[in-house]
Amino acid sequence: MKTKVFFSLVLLFCNLNAKSNIPAIKINSYNIITNVTDTSMNVNVTLSFSKLSDKALDQIDFLFSSKANVDSVKYWFGNEWISTSYKSGRKNSIIVYLPKYICETDNCKLMFVYSYPIELQKDSVLLLDRGHRWYPLILNQIFKYKLTTYIQRGYQVLSSGNLIEEIQTDKRSVFTWESKKPVFKLPLIVFNPSLYNKTQLSSQNWDLVSYSLKQDTTNIRKLLKQIDSTMNYYSKTLGSYSYKKLTLFETKEFRGINVGSGLLTIGKESLDMINKGYKDLMILTVAQQWFGASVFADFNKPGFFFLVFSLPHFLRLMYVNQSEGEKAFNKSIQRDMNRYRDFAGTEKDIPIINIDKPNTKEKSIILYAKGPWILSKIQEQMGEENWITFLKDLYTSSRGKVITFKTFTNYLTKNDKTGNAAKLLLKLVNEKGISGK
Repeated sequence: MKTKVFFSLVLLFCNLNAKSNIPAIKINSYNIITNVTDTSMNVNVTLSFSKLSDKALDQIDFLFSSKANVDSVKYWFGNEWISTSYKSGRKNSIIVYLPKYICETDNCKLMFVYSYPIELQKDSVLLLDRGHRWYPLILNQIFKYKLTTYIQRGYQVLSSGNLIEEIQTDKRSVFTWESKKPVFKLPLIVFNPSLYNKTQLSSQNWDLVSYSLKQDTTNIRKLLKQIDSTMNYYSKTLGSYSYKKLTLFETKEFRGINVGSGLLTIGKESLDMINKGYKDLMILTVAQQWFGASVFADFNKPGFFFLVFSLPHFLRLMYVNQSEGEKAFNKSIQRDMNRYRDFAGTEKDIPIINIDKPNTKEKSIILYAKGPWILSKIQEQMGEENWITFLKDLYTSSRGKVITFKTFTNYLTKNDKTGNAAKLLLKLVNEKGISGK
């Protein structure tokens, strides 16, 4: 059961399946306006970007859904929008052609105007995320954004970040979501709130809101209290939570959990598992709000999966240690390591730093079993106080940024008074089997 859920998280959390080419630009922010009807969504996207080199820029390749019907693409120059040419690239991509002179600053702009086909009924949900390519994007980039959605009255809109404005008129509603901190995903969820039970728990530092299907029997208030306790632990241990709210939205669209910044889209099967006592899944996804949805890892660099899965899994174990004691912590470590020992050092084993895709059962076990075990050895080497200082320093310095395994080891060295932690880490992540020495 655990391996199946782990793979669901891999697919939903990453939305990645191949190494990306080095992009020509860095997207800084989006300003997106959507007008949603029953059958289509009219979209206006203004994106601000910077060049990543001094070379002249004459075209930009974006990932973009082939379903979109593009009306125009324009660039900003001389205080006006000017139309430019474009064409569809490979599947789900678009190539925009530009005059070489138009982007000489760090504040270049493009505007896309298009329609996107949807089906939205009173008893259905519109759920779009990064994997749908519903807005033009570049792989492995984070960005700030503002999303304004116009919808007929009676629907509600969710996204990541913070809801900054909600306007209700006789015939329609307007929802504006914004994140002034960089995010990796820009989801859009439109739904009929009459189909859901809304449960809210407010604390001093954040609001927890759940939208659960009415036929669901989960004790949501109890779950929100558990999440609140977990968030308090990570806030004190790592640093403050990045948003004003964490929203949970239940869906039948998939089985796993899609982790966004301030938004957890939870498959009914996963929510049922949590309801039956599988709390590790809940703790893990909360930990990913700190490392995963606030501090991001570079997909193109070695150690990506170690940072996005092994590290949050160890953060989960740290909470287990705090809430249930050292015995429960050690039991969980050894239970998972027993799965790894079944093939440790064999041809099915691989150094964790070399995992570029968790596409086998053995690789996933290495990430959620051996990875946390490695980090437990680093914590032992440094001592708990220095380990916590290291995590706080890494989180507070890297929030809203993309880090690499090299970043991780640099901060480790900075906070390690023994001088040996980084050496031990490099040894353990580059070897097969179990040594710990």
